[in-house]
Amino acid sequence: MLDTLDRIGLCTGYEANGEVYEEFPGDLELLEQVKPRYEWFEGWKTSTADARSLTDLPGEARRYLDRIQSLVETQITYVSVGTRRDQIIGVEGALPAGPVGVA
Repeated sequence: MLDTLDRIGLCTGYEANGEVYEEFPGDLELLEQVKPRYEWFEGWKTSTADARSLTDLPGEARRYLDRIQSLVETQITYVSVGTRRDQIIGVEGALPAGPVGVA
């Protein structure tokens, strides 16, 4: 889906009444007032559907993923490049995710 975009916006925070919020506002009244703050990245304008490792991705896509990792302070474990099961890149060195729904 992102393969076709000229630019990709990544929401990095929110702003309201001159205040900047780095985390999603939990207050509903505040949420009605905030505007998202975006960092913009150049799109890669090429298909990533055949990528099977991070090195197969265009540099612009890797920069986008690196920034997400930096913002959430967590290593990405998987990157999906399509709808099929074989279109999931397991990130080397990442800890495997546990089963969904298991506490």
